[in-house]
Amino acid sequence: MGQTVFTRESIPIPIDRQRELYEGWSDLATDYPWTDPDEETVTDRCKVILRELPESATKRLKIVTLYLVLGDEESTIHHHAIADVVDCSKSYVRQFTYVFDEMKVVQGQGISKDLREEILGRNNGKCVKCNTDENIAVHHIIPYSQGGQDEVENLTTLCHTCHWAAHGKTWSEIDYESTEEFWSWVKS
Repeated sequence: MGQTVFTRESIPIPIDRQRELYEGWSDLATDYPWTDPDEETVTDRCKVILRELPESATKRLKIVTLYLVLGDEESTIHHHAIADVVDCSKSYVRQFTYVFDEMKVVQGQGISKDLREEILGRNNGKCVKCNTDENIAVHHIIPYSQGGQDEVENLTTLCHTCHWAAHGKTWSEIDYESTEEFWSWVKS
């Protein structure tokens, strides 16, 4: 599988300007109905960042830019928020992985439709942790950012709630250190 790597130097926004746009973003409000309309939100900041790009910017460039500008060694923006702002599918955004310790973005090819169907079929379309069949996602046991691949033995199914728990309720990391620990967590 081919991968493309992007760094902060890969995007057409000067590094100093990237730092300005990054400043304080994690303290911004999320977009809820009760958010004060005068308060800057994460979506507002994303729109400001995207206005810095050329009008001809592709969705790929927009996704990479949001990850790189709003990422650091510990956190970054969630792929759901990027999909909403860029107006693309979450599955497309999931092709891009922010690598925290190197502050770069890696674009893989994504899980093929056939492989996704194989994993869903193997697990009867259910979460391997709680056994629900609602809001099921295919989960990389070891993420791309830690060397995981799109291989049958590294993929399983989790519902949204268990997926969130497996990622330590941050989406920025996993809450276990090995495949064995993951399966122990599933059984607990």
